[in-house]
Amino acid sequence: MEYLFTRDWFYEEKHIGSKIKSPVELLVGIQRVVPVTYLQNRQLIYLQKLMGQVLLYPPNVAGWKGNKSWIDPNTLMLRLKLASILLNDAIIDMDIKGEFEDDFEAFYKEKSNRKRFIKTTKSWDVFDSKCEEVSFEALKELLIIAQVDKDTEHFMSGLEITDKRDYCIQLMSIPEYQLC
Repeated sequence: MEYLFTRDWFYEEKHIGSKIKSPVELLVGIQRVVPVTYLQNRQLIYLQKLMGQVLLYPPNVAGWKGNKSWIDPNTLMLRLKLASILLNDAIIDMDIKGEFEDDFEAFYKEKSNRKRFIKTTKSWDVFDSKCEEVSFEALKELLIIAQVDKDTEHFMSGLEITDKRDYCIQLMSIPEYQLC
């Protein structure tokens, strides 16, 4: 380990932010910035299932594949919306999906097919106390490890930034936040 950590190539810019956060790392990262309490514990388990990593339940003895396997068409949008879902009471689609040939009338009559909220309480006061003296640019540097893409940078520059809480959620919703 000493050999690895004492080599210059280990700290090269191209290696920083090149690992995709696991679902649990993503949830914990949000939790560390703004402590969140789930009003129903099963919702946290459900989020882990949706993203493909239920803590203490690996798919086999080798564990999870990791890295690029965390990002697929099923999980990408959830990962990008996760901060908003948890911190802004956004809606998450928990619908039961029907088959292509299913009758839509039966699908929409199903009581379990409705949009629901992930109910959380947020400790924004913890965030506020940590970031009271922090500038918007410093907040970005604290939350985003990877180099920000020029298109993302352009998008972020077009935002009207007036509130650190909203800016925090915006930062956690960009693709670069997915990297560590």
